[in-house]
Amino acid sequence: MANQQQPGDSAAGLAPMSPKGAARRRFARAGATASGVLLTLQSAPAMAQVICASPSGSLSHGPASTQPGAGSTCQGVQPLGWAATTKTWPGGFTKNTKYGDMYTCGGTLSQTKLIDLLTKTNASPDVNEVAKYLIAAKLNVLSLKTSFQTVPMLNTMWGEVRDKNCYEPMAGVTPWDCAKVVDYLKRTMPNAT
Repeated sequence: MANQQQPGDSAAGLAPMSPKGAARRRFARAGATASGVLLTLQSAPAMAQVICASPSGSLSHGPASTQPGAGSTCQGVQPLGWAATTKTWPGGFTKNTKYGDMYTCGGTLSQTKLIDLLTKTNASPDVNEVAKYLIAAKLNVLSLKTSFQTVPMLNTMWGEVRDKNCYEPMAGVTPWDCAKVVDYLKRTMPNAT
């Protein structure tokens, strides 16, 4: 093993490789393999990363916010996971609870059942899509699947989207439109079920 030669080396009349040369070759091969693995790990698309931070935390911590901090929980379930579960929902909510009983709103949205919003497919991110992901987010907080969000924070997020059609995650930052709010909420939910 210490003297690793390429096939055909002796036939070409080359001197056998010294143990030091063989060791260098093994080291170079290992380094090339390791760098390929590191490059693969570092090249994950940013939009596909899970976020384990509040909206302002996700902005101020950058890539560090993709890992849960000490003592935090990052096991959010996506809307269709909540729709499909046969377990009892937290907070006294049920699939037939009206959206207006979970978040303050008016109009037809207030009378829409949570299950209908969770299973609705929207052509583009709009207020209904934000509502869908906010349902899942609140259920995740109440069931202790996420610890970096709070019910008041989610209520504030909904209030701003409802009233201004955008959300300002922190002062001085460009407000997020519905698409950005949905993207943030989706990335806090790594679990389909």
